[in-house]
Amino acid sequence: MSRVAIIGGGPCAMSAMVAFSKAELEGEAIPEIVCFEKQAKLGGQWNFTWHSGVDEHGVPISNSMYEGLFSNSPKELKEFYDYTFDEHFGKAIPSYIRRESVLEYLMGRAAKYNIDRFVKSSTLVRDVKSLNKDQFKVNYEDLVTNEINEEIFDYIIVASGRFTTPNIPQLPGIETFPGRVFHSHELRRMDELRSGDNLPILLIGSGLSGIDIALSQHKYIGGKTLLSNRGSIKIPINYPNTVQPVSELINISGRQCTFKDGSKHEDLNYPTDKFDHMSDYQLQNFKNLVADPLTYREHQFTSVFTGTTGKAPKLSWMEDKEMPKK
Repeated sequence: MSRVAIIGGGPCAMSAMVAFSKAELEGEAIPEIVCFEKQAKLGGQWNFTWHSGVDEHGVPISNSMYEGLFSNSPKELKEFYDYTFDEHFGKAIPSYIRRESVLEYLMGRAAKYNIDRFVKSSTLVRDVKSLNKDQFKVNYEDLVTNEINEEIFDYIIVASGRFTTPNIPQLPGIETFPGRVFHSHELRRMDELRSGDNLPILLIGSGLSGIDIALSQHKYIGGKTLLSNRGSIKIPINYPNTVQPVSELINISGRQCTFKDGSKHEDLNYPTDKFDHMSDYQLQNFKNLVADPLTYREHQFTSVFTGTTGKAPKLSWMEDKEMPKK
């Protein structure tokens, strides 16, 4: 029997396991599935923790959720055809829902298809190496017992996520700023943005998440926020008077910030980066595969699939039940 390792336990990994489970329910023979998830439960980014930095096992915390977060896209865009929001909640709910509701919905689908049976929770994959063109060795650690093991798999699905490592560019003069500089990945409560001396906050990045943090700051704290945008695309929105859009930040000198349009603002507090995240998961000995998953089928390693990049890899064999034959 073929063996499939799934690295990660977020929505992508959960959907892969659901696809296998559904195939089994319809009478198909499926491979042995093992999902390695470093958290104590499934859910990926939608799990919330008050902690940031590293967890009790010394493992970097990948979650980026903060208190009061709502999904910034309508639920209709993330609804599964085989498990609707109506089926789960039994009533009509708003299009924009709280993070807790998204997680509850994901876990409901997981329970429906009994995918917990595939999962090794609190388990960190330390290393993946190719043994030959057909098999891979996965080295992993049980974070509870600290026991380290290795297993051989025929196929690898990388679903470790795209939003785990903050991407903070080197801003000129940032080292001279006397206050706190942090990425929104570390934000848990809006109280963290409260300034005792009532100085404004600079929020770098004005995408959906940046806008949400700025408006949450207005709602819960009421302090002034400068919202810096480096791109040409701007989301049309009527901001409250406590939120001031500014252009791209080009220099920091102490508490004074200079922007691309020549304007300057002084006495700032808490520059908060809301840049994109980086995908830092590396597969030893075949890193070029991660760069462009669409070349997989032309490469000698045809059994590595990734859910960590913007391009969608060809995973139709799971839906179509055309399981690779050994």
